[in-house]
Amino acid sequence: MNKLPPIRKSDIAFGLSFLAECNRDYADRVVRLVFETMAESLKRGHPVVIKSFGRFDVRERKARTFRNPRNGETIEVPARQVVVFRPSPCLLGTKDDKEAKS
Repeated sequence: MNKLPPIRKSDIAFGLSFLAECNRDYADRVVRLVFETMAESLKRGHPVVIKSFGRFDVRERKARTFRNPRNGETIEVPARQVVVFRPSPCLLGTKDDKEAKS
């Protein structure tokens, strides 16, 4: 199986400029602002929901104890917040097209 290269923000901006027939610099700013807005919302603890794509949430990971297998040293890993993504059924292809359009 061939591994495809990742899509970067610049690729999204290029596609937006092509499809919207707008200046590349304008498309770059739009994409940057969208991601900045999403990041700020997640930092405040608000979920980001994009219909037909998925949901980004902030979850709390509990503090835990980790043991280094090489030397047996015990390390305390503090609690922290992580961003999780839950794909939409439309994105996964588990909904039929009629439900996806509603």
